[in-house]
Amino acid sequence: MNLIPPSFRPAGSLSAVNPFKASNALAMEGHYLLVELHNHAHLSSVYGEAFAHKATRALQQRVQLWGASVMDLRPGIFLAMFAPHVAMPSTKNSCEFVLRMEGWQLELAAIPFEFEEGAALPVVTVKSVGSGHLGPIGGGFHYPKTLDHVDALSPQLPLPQFGAEWSLDYKRGMAQAVALVHALNTEQICLEFQSVVRHDQAGVELYAEGLLRVSGLAGSGGPASFIPSLERLGLVRMLDRAVVLAVLGELERKSSAKLGCNVSASSLMLDSFWMGIVERLAARPDVAARLTIEVTETAPLPDFDVAVAFVQHLKKLGCQIALDDFGAGHSNVAFALAVKPDVIKIDGAYLHRARASEQDALIFRNLASLCRALAPLVVVEQVESGEDTRLAVEVGAAGLQGLGVAQSGTRHRCLVRGSIRSNSLGH
Repeated sequence: MNLIPPSFRPAGSLSAVNPFKASNALAMEGHYLLVELHNHAHLSSVYGEAFAHKATRALQQRVQLWGASVMDLRPGIFLAMFAPHVAMPSTKNSCEFVLRMEGWQLELAAIPFEFEEGAALPVVTVKSVGSGHLGPIGGGFHYPKTLDHVDALSPQLPLPQFGAEWSLDYKRGMAQAVALVHALNTEQICLEFQSVVRHDQAGVELYAEGLLRVSGLAGSGGPASFIPSLERLGLVRMLDRAVVLAVLGELERKSSAKLGCNVSASSLMLDSFWMGIVERLAARPDVAARLTIEVTETAPLPDFDVAVAFVQHLKKLGCQIALDDFGAGHSNVAFALAVKPDVIKIDGAYLHRARASEQDALIFRNLASLCRALAPLVVVEQVESGEDTRLAVEVGAAGLQGLGVAQSGTRHRCLVRGSIRSNSLGH
């Protein structure tokens, strides 16, 4: 991938470092970060070129506060270069290096740009790159000609458009995203836990799913009103991470709890956003075994193979995997075959339609039959009555969830906090 402007006379190369396999030696050798503002073109299209330029400079100023010098590669892309003592503490602890990488990533992603043209959040990634042939030559610096890194681990954003309607929609979505970050930071977001139970074992709760609840967000009709927008903007991983951290905290505090939460298909990539969470799960297999990650495919998978690798990694750590709202959105049978989920949850709309006609009842039965072939446990969602329970049991579903389930209702709540600052390392 050629990134260096033609005015340089480069040599050598950079190669990507897998953050989950960072070794002490590699951490000490490199000291280079590739920072990419992935929505640079979108910001330029919607708010103007001056806004996008100021956004890039704001990121660079934050990086310089960490002790790095910066070099522009392309609009919205720059290299951060650290002295050895800045890039890694003297402890030479690779775990600490991983957490510092996470801190850098989150520090840049958390704070909105606020200029006279408007406010927006960055879609930004920070990647550690190793340096094999960088060094001073004469009075200048010896730069690489190519920069190789894994594009599959980058947010896949739709191309910017230039119509007034698209621009207005982008601004509305971004304003909602900025308000959501404020809600996270002011403790206006929580999870309400709802039981997922076995119909044939009275009182047996498989786990409780954390349902997102937001207060104080103007115009919010619940998660369905803003999550699709966050997915389109490339910003949903920030919310997903905060939700998973909240559930992990509950599991660590309550040793008998079994809890689950949603993660968007857009978030299924092992990048810097997930470093600390993966470390915590690896250190606490007892916690991982009580966590169910529900993959919600309201958005298409950005990269099939990367998503499968993400899910398989969580399964190796001991987590249970559920495919949520199956049959709705971008539900993918090929993905289910590849990841072999522990649970498939049938979207409640199929149950509700099955009440009305024989044709819809047949569709519901056939979908349930397919799900039983794909996963050992099938759950029907939005069970609201005894009749719903009967229909779900008749199609072979072992699990039930909804307001009509005896053990359902809200057991307890927990706050979802904007924990980005508190989880990052000091600079």
